[in-house]
Amino acid sequence: MAHTTVMIMAKAPYPGQVKTRLCPPLTPWQAAALCRAFLGDKIAQVRRLTSARPAIAYTPAPGEGFFVEVAPDFTLILV
Repeated sequence: MAHTTVMIMAKAPYPGQVKTRLCPPLTPWQAAALCRAFLGDKIAQVRRLTSARPAIAYTPAPGEGFFVEVAPDFTLILV
């Protein structure tokens, strides 16, 4: 059993709440889509680790459903 945890710190990718410094030139929806893509890449990287437990520390609370959907095999921690 792995004794190391790799934690991703993340905000749920809601338009107007993530990557706001990119607006403009991006719209809030484009910025949220970019955030989702970044999170997907990072989740895939962490998932490939074989000697660590994967986890996501996320906010806000309503984002739990998003993270359950994209990373069902990760431990989720609301922060």
